[in-house]
Amino acid sequence: VCTGSTTKFRISRRLLRWSQGRSQTLNARGRVNKYLQLFVKAMDVYGLIHERYIRTSEGLEQMKDKYEDGVFGTCPRERCEGFNVLPYGPSHRLNTSKLKAFCPKCKEVYMM
Repeated sequence: VCTGSTTKFRISRRLLRWSQGRSQTLNARGRVNKYLQLFVKAMDVYGLIHERYIRTSEGLEQMKDKYEDGVFGTCPRERCEGFNVLPYGPSHRLNTSKLKAFCPKCKEVYMM
């Protein structure tokens, strides 16, 4: 069981065995479906790890550096004159909303 701030899910033993190459032989369609299931769960686990990491002092320092370098983009409003934006996730729940951009100058949220 993997647990995040508000997320909990199970990785099935069968899927885990398959990912380690210890499962029964599946036909091509079965392999693709299992791979896609594993990929989706792996991305969820990555998201939970990332969420926790960026709250550490090292993670916050890296986020500050990326913000200052403009890695996340700039505000689309002309009056903000290219002010850097921050990534904004409106929910801590997995797969419930798309990542957005927040401009600290005009205090608006935009689609990324």
